This record gives sequence, structure tokens and C-alpha cells, in this order.
Amino acid sequence: MNLMDYNRRANLLSLLILLLVLGATGSASAAGPVQSPSSFRDGLEATLAGDGTNLWLAAMGTDAKGKVRTEVLAYRGDRWKRLGGRSRASSGYYLQLALRKPAKGGRPDVCFGDMTPADSPRVRCFERGRWRTKSVPKRFRKMTLYGLRSDGNRLTALFSGIERKPRGKTVTRIRLARLKGSRLVPMKARLDLRGARVVSFARTASGRSEGPLEIDVMDNNVGTRLVVTKEKDGWARSAVLADRAIMTSWLSPAIRTPDGSLYFSRTNFFETTGYLDRVDSYGDLLVSRLKDGEWSNVGGGPISRGTGIAQGGIYPVDGRIWTVWQENDGEGIAFGGLFRTKVFAARLDPSGTGYDREIPLWSGRTYFPGATQAIAYRGGTVFLYARQFSPRGGLHPTVDFSHSTEGQAEPG
Repeated sequence: MNLMDYNRRANLLSLLILLLVLGATGSASAAGPVQSPSSFRDGLEATLAGDGTNLWLAAMGTDAKGKVRTEVLAYRGDRWKRLGGRSRASSGYYLQLALRKPAKGGRPDVCFGDMTPADSPRVRCFERGRWRTKSVPKRFRKMTLYGLRSDGNRLTALFSGIERKPRGKTVTRIRLARLKGSRLVPMKARLDLRGARVVSFARTASGRSEGPLEIDVMDNNVGTRLVVTKEKDGWARSAVLADRAIMTSWLSPAIRTPDGSLYFSRTNFFETTGYLDRVDSYGDLLVSRLKDGEWSNVGGGPISRGTGIAQGGIYPVDGRIWTVWQENDGEGIAFGGLFRTKVFAARLDPSGTGYDREIPLWSGRTYFPGATQAIAYRGGTVFLYARQFSPRGGLHPTVDFSHSTEGQAEPG
């Protein structure tokens, strides 16, 4: 079992045990302000990318035969169109999506990263009307692809692999490669860390890749998070967030703001024992801020309501930060039943110490959590979350335009 698949299961084992045999899915309309454009039988993972005026959705899911596949859809002229066909892929990994500006200008090329059925990293860019696969360095082909970072025409890929040492010790090898033509070329910058780590590119509040290269590092075994920053002579490390800072597949990388602050989202898990010794699992979602070497929680505590397990992340939207999360409540649910699920979004205030807006996005029942995200679109904010339309249906990644007037134009 790969590390991301292990994290996805182990962190939520006490609540999220999948016992339903998924049947036919319900209908998912692509019309109206709330859209589920992917036709997968069950959506396993999804992510959005955009340039402010166009959107792209990458989705992983199972088809009618139960095979895991990925696809990318483009939103243009109020319609979704799939770019090329679907591809077989390996589940349990992040999907990577980045926009690369062509050298001669025009609409950006979308680059997509996933893992093949053989658990090998794969990077493709949609160029001149079709997907073109980029060659991955041989030494990286047994590693996991953890990120794509675009800076204009320059695309950087983040790889990581775990090497097991004698006496049960492990080392995480972190490597970078830059796209040159049809090949990803290894960079000199590299980092080795003790223990098993999960990594991703940290983001900026603007949503653009600017400033030094930064990597969010998470150690699930001891529950720590930190950011490492590439400098001329090596890597600088931030202070460590060590208060059970659990990050699952649905949480997001750290965000750096112009004042130098770092923001992390995290879920703190705990259990209670009730009637007939039934154990119920809970999780509070918090957003933590590191400024001038001091840690604090945005809003003074959890943003979630303490209902079930809260999971989500923080996302940059035109210089502001949005938190999007879901609360999965299994209390009193029969064995194999669906969880009561609610999805919310809240925006950090200009000071970054509290929240100035909160939106309920969706309420229903789901068998498992799904992806969440917020992204800038035409001066407003669009949200990504997962819905389920029927008890025997799967999850459907949903793009919600109904709050797109929740823009960033307010003073501050």
C-alpha cells in the first residue's frame, strides 16, 4: 500500500469504513450554477486550476466496469468539455494540475500529473489539441509525484520516495525536475529527511507561483508540519507545528502571505465512548498561523462545529484565503450506513486572525469524504466539493458557481 493510500485510510479508520457496494450512480447535471460535470460512477479525487477567466477540472474515478481512470475537463463558454480521453491510473494518490503559459502567448497549456497503474509518475501537457506525455527521469520512476508548480512558461515537478534503512529506519528522498521540451530534467536542489514524510508545494496567497520555492512537509507518524524554503546554500526550515497536525488527502498545503506569515489547516482527531461502549470518532478543523515565530489559531479555535469529523483545507483566492471543509457525522448511523454530511466555506479576514464571511455550501449524505477547494474565477470565488445523489451511488466532484459573487473586491 502506498503512503498516500495508507494516510487516507488510517487517519479515518474509526469512522470512515467503506462497507457499501457501490451501485449505479444518480444523474449529475452540468447545467445551472452547481455542476457535477464528470460522469465517473464514483469520484475518488478531484482538483481545479484556473487563470481567472478559464477553469479546468481534473478528476479520478471508477468507470462502469470499476476501473480507475482520470480525466481533465475544461470550462469554456459556460460548458464543460473533456480534453482527450480518459486514462487508466492508480488510486490513492494526489492529482496534480498546473497551467503553463505558451512561449508565444495565448491560452495557457494545462499540465496534468497522476500515477500510472504500475505506480509510476506520469506528467502530460495538453498541447496543440492533444495530450503529450513528458519523459520522467529514470531515477524518479519509482518515486511518487507530489506536485506541479508553474511559473509562467516554467514547470517544476516535485517527486518523493521513501527508502527503508536497517533497524526499521526510513529516509524520505525529495527531488525536483524542470520541464525542458518533452523531458523533465533533474534539478540540483534535493532534500533528504529522516522518517516517512508527505510533501507538497506550498502556495502563496495570490495563488501564483512567486517568490522562493517552498515545500510543505508533513510527518504523519508524529503529527508534525513545517515548510522548507529553498535558499542559495540549501534549505531553511520554518518552526514546527506539532499539535497533532494531521493532513489527509482532503487537506491542503501551507499558504505564505506577503507579510511572511504561514498558514496551515489541520484536523485534530479524538474519540468518545458512549452507550454499550460504542466508540465515536470526531475531528476539529483548525487553521494555524505562524507569524514572527509565534503560533496562533485563526479565530481562536476550530472553525468547524464539532459535528463528526471535519476535514478540508485552505485555498488562495486573489490575495485572500478561504477555508472549505466538510463535516461527516456518523453518530447513531447503522453499520454500513451513509454519513450526514455538511459542507461549508469561510473566508479569513484581512488581518488573517479571524473570519469575515461564512457560507453553507451543501447538506446531504455521503459514504466517504471528498475533495474540497476554492478558486478565483472572473472576480469571484468558485468552490469544489463532493456530493452523492443516491444511497447506492458514488461521489461526484461538484463545481459550485452559485456563490461566485463572493468576490475579493471589499476594502482590505
